[in-house]
Amino acid sequence: MAGLVARSVIAVADAVALAVSAGTPMAAAMTVVTIPVGHDPIGVAVNSWTDTVYVANLSSGTVSVISGRTSKVTDTIPLSFGPYGAAVDPATDTVYVTGLGGIVAVINGKTNEVVADESAGAVLVISGKTDAVTATIPTSEDTSSVA
Repeated sequence: MAGLVARSVIAVADAVALAVSAGTPMAAAMTVVTIPVGHDPIGVAVNSWTDTVYVANLSSGTVSVISGRTSKVTDTIPLSFGPYGAAVDPATDTVYVTGLGGIVAVINGKTNEVVADESAGAVLVISGKTDAVTATIPTSEDTSSVA
């Protein structure tokens, strides 16, 4: 039987509920697993290529890294801000995490190390190949999402 495959993630209080199935068919029986993470999990991103879930914990100032195969937290990444949103580029195994006011951290998904931490009060256009900021677009201080 193949490992567990993350199908959906729901953040609730200070834990996430991860719906997983054994194997790849969607018709497979689903199991919901509750996984404790940091305080105020608000942003969630899934790297389907590595079966890894990233949870942005606003009040903890951390990102919880969860293995979709084992349903366990494998790492906790500290940030210099309270993270709000998260997105993953599976092709480069890069995680982008935002905070209020145009703050963004770029995380290497292989090492779980923060490779860039930018505060610009703007939308940052980041190259997926180099992780370099290629442009900034001024916005209000309420900018907090990532795509």
